[in-house]
Amino acid sequence: QGAARQCCDEHGMRLLFHPCDHRDPHLPAALVRLAADLRLEGMVLVPPVSLDDKVITALSAAEMPVCLLAPARAPRNGCAVLLDDEEASRTLTSHVLDLGHRRIGFVCGHPDHESSRARLAGFRRALRERGMAEERSLVVAGDFSFASGRSAGAALLDQRVRPTAIIASNDDMAAGVMAAAHDRSVGIP
Repeated sequence: QGAARQCCDEHGMRLLFHPCDHRDPHLPAALVRLAADLRLEGMVLVPPVSLDDKVITALSAAEMPVCLLAPARAPRNGCAVLLDDEEASRTLTSHVLDLGHRRIGFVCGHPDHESSRARLAGFRRALRERGMAEERSLVVAGDFSFASGRSAGAALLDQRVRPTAIIASNDDMAAGVMAAAHDRSVGIP
């Protein structure tokens, strides 16, 4: 948020943050109304809203310029900031392995998101590159929420032999894992 706000300030623009419930079936129409009511010049959509084709179609029909952050695929027209989720996860896992960890927990993201599959694939690829087998008990489900991270962290930390490191597929789940560690008086360096 800070860098985006600073960039807008430097160009004489205002940046407004608006929370959205991506499960709301009326979200596409609500965003079109918001854009018209506030006379917005454009919108930046973040996941999971940037993955919602109905939202993107509605804003496009309203001729509202959008920039999509981490969409599942590049848009035909418009702008997007694409991430290589698999490579990022592979790099992160390799770093954790370089630190000496061999029993690494992994908290998966929402099963409907392509980024979740890509991040898990990167984790698995890093293990294979080091000749390591994946321990299925160390890969647990999440859904990108704090609560799912806390639950996944509890499942990992309550194992007889705990992982020495845990990788979560997003920051909210990482915070949940940290809360689970705190609940168990497990220190985090």
